[in-house]
Amino acid sequence: MKQLEYKLLFSTIALVAVHTAGSLTNLYLNTSWFDMITHFLGGFWIGTCILWFLPKYLPDLPLTKLIHKNKVLGILISILIIVFLWELFEFALVTIAKVNYGVRLDLQPGILDTLTDIVLGVLGALLSTK
Repeated sequence: MKQLEYKLLFSTIALVAVHTAGSLTNLYLNTSWFDMITHFLGGFWIGTCILWFLPKYLPDLPLTKLIHKNKVLGILISILIIVFLWELFEFALVTIAKVNYGVRLDLQPGILDTLTDIVLGVLGALLSTK
């Protein structure tokens, strides 16, 4: 196995294990900082997936060519797009649950939490380039 494949395997196992532990033991609800771990690991996992998947399956994609020239910039652009879409998804989910069903979800307690999620995802993804 190549180093990148080991990183992908490790990050997948770590992310699944931490998320499962957090879900089964209510750490997401009872510990204010627990989701920071999963956002960082998620960013690392996404960055590693991009580095593994794009050159292998989409070598002619402009983003793949950018990653070949400047790995950090390519991953930064990729993760910013993905993290933005994820946070938008969380916002939509919270809004739909509240407006349509009267249910309050604590996925986004405020702007500071959202910005922290974005920063940690980006940091995790940038670490994946090393």
